[in-house]
Amino acid sequence: MNNRLLSTKLSEAPLAVFDFETTGINPYYGHRIVEVGILTSIGDEVQENYETFVNPRRMIPEDTSEIHGIYDEDVEDSPFLSELLPRISSLFEDRVLVAHNAPFDLSFLHVEYHLAREKFSQGPVCDTVKLARAKYDFPDNRLGTICGEFGIENQKAHRALEDVKATFEVFKRFARDLEDDGKTTVADWLKAQGGDVELPEANHHDLPGTHPIAAALEGGLSLKIEYCDKHGSGTERVIEPLMCHGSLLVAYCHLRDEQRTFRLDRIETIERIG
Repeated sequence: MNNRLLSTKLSEAPLAVFDFETTGINPYYGHRIVEVGILTSIGDEVQENYETFVNPRRMIPEDTSEIHGIYDEDVEDSPFLSELLPRISSLFEDRVLVAHNAPFDLSFLHVEYHLAREKFSQGPVCDTVKLARAKYDFPDNRLGTICGEFGIENQKAHRALEDVKATFEVFKRFARDLEDDGKTTVADWLKAQGGDVELPEANHHDLPGTHPIAAALEGGLSLKIEYCDKHGSGTERVIEPLMCHGSLLVAYCHLRDEQRTFRLDRIETIERIG
């Protein structure tokens, strides 16, 4: 933990407020980021607004698109998240992270760093949901509800940068409520919200190191598999394993030309390629 950041006054803290729109709710099931929004500031003074679409290498479910209004055609020519990690890292470096329901967004970010074989160094996290639960009594703690209670406009809810701007306004309101003669620090916020945000669940699997999937993950290798789907139909596929979590394997499937999630117990045979 960065002690310098912890002791910094909230009114002077370097912040990175962030939000991601995604293809679904669980990155360990293979859902990915489709839009990034980041706002940096020193206290109340905004320094930069950054937003971009992201190609998730998989289709966006129709019911998810209906929520955030982002469709496959919007992101098909966008960069992959791995290409954006240097930019994201530079915006987050030596800053206090701010998000609304931070564990959700951080789980996606940690998975992306894991897939890129990069290390994500996480600073202290001020979570407006955690503080809302600890110190307020809103009808619920959704961003839209809190914005409504405070009269904060969010005309494009569920779009990354607009939600970031709304979260920043909520953060500033909460910070004013915590203020104590200009002495309130980042550590004081963390104490008020009930502690720092824990790191997301680690990526893990129970496969031995000699298992072909474990070896492929470690070495970046491709595999040929025979896979039986939920209907009992078998197909032969060439895949590039990306992540194995519990009983699920996330991999790029050449047959479907996109990322897919496979149940380990439905993989009939495995053959290493090359």
